[in-house]
Amino acid sequence: MVYCAVTTVRPLDAQLNGSVGAGVGTVRYAGGSTSSAALLSSDLQIIGSIFSTTAAGSIAALPNAAWYASGRAGVWAVSSPLGDHFRLGTGVDWTGTTRTNDGRTAALDGLVEGIWSWGTAGTAVGLGPSWGWVSGAGAVTAAHLRVRAWWNPAPIRLTMTVEPTKFPGGWFTDVTTQVRYARGALSTALSISGRLSAPFGSKGAASLQAAIRLAPSLSVEAAGGSYLPDPYQGFPRAAFFDAGIRISLGPPAPAWRSDLTRLRDNDTTALRFTVSADSEVAIAGDWNGWRPDPLRRIDAHHWELRIALPRGTYYFNLLVDGVTWVVPDQVAKVADDFGRTVGVLVVN
Repeated sequence: MVYCAVTTVRPLDAQLNGSVGAGVGTVRYAGGSTSSAALLSSDLQIIGSIFSTTAAGSIAALPNAAWYASGRAGVWAVSSPLGDHFRLGTGVDWTGTTRTNDGRTAALDGLVEGIWSWGTAGTAVGLGPSWGWVSGAGAVTAAHLRVRAWWNPAPIRLTMTVEPTKFPGGWFTDVTTQVRYARGALSTALSISGRLSAPFGSKGAASLQAAIRLAPSLSVEAAGGSYLPDPYQGFPRAAFFDAGIRISLGPPAPAWRSDLTRLRDNDTTALRFTVSADSEVAIAGDWNGWRPDPLRRIDAHHWELRIALPRGTYYFNLLVDGVTWVVPDQVAKVADDFGRTVGVLVVN
């Protein structure tokens, strides 16, 4: 049996996702200092067929009439498949902060990596420079290697990252393991991190995040735990807790709808789409190296793909008219390791 209920898709040149959140939070540093804040945050994500861009920012009211603002932006791209399992990826991430009572900071990371993926699992190895700056203290540069691996037995996603860094004054290696679970209205993430270093000292941190979707565009979120020091921006190790609500912002309802009929005859899986629009539709997934396969047109509004898929979990996306990648609505979705969102297809 195949489980994959598709009801709508958004025919855009790229996915556009955004949200606005409001809440409260507390950060506690060593020595007992506490910073309580009223938080307002927003984020924007644009996802194309081979790229993703993200931008996020937040502003917080601190005690004694002080203000704190932070921002983050990133651009990542991947090549078309170079063989059955290999791709190249590259990207840049920027973060920055400013306080009305404590100056400014900034950090920039670049990376080029080779990515190998096999269905629901994969690994990547990358190398790149890093740069950090703190007002009044100058700038530092470093080089880092990143090795990561993942496994996606939906609705669970397991990842591990190992990142050795040559920083002025010595080496340190960060190791992070994360477990994500998303099913229905609930999504959670548990992260455990450690820093191994003789010159800088070894440290550990852990955090837990949870979100419950109350409506299609409204969710309640909470997170707590600790995080490692940031040597690029001079932030010490700290514990934190925050909670709030988030409203998702998106385009208006799509102009066309699609229904999916699931059939299984012996070893053949049939995906049959009903589309109320005159479009050419192809499907790409991890079973075909993400190369689009045209759906067979049955009549004016019906499309079908018959394929022999062993029982298991697969990931896919739709290509409309050869130029528009879309993720079906109302189907289980996960973030892939190229910065995009893909649909989940379970064959039992």
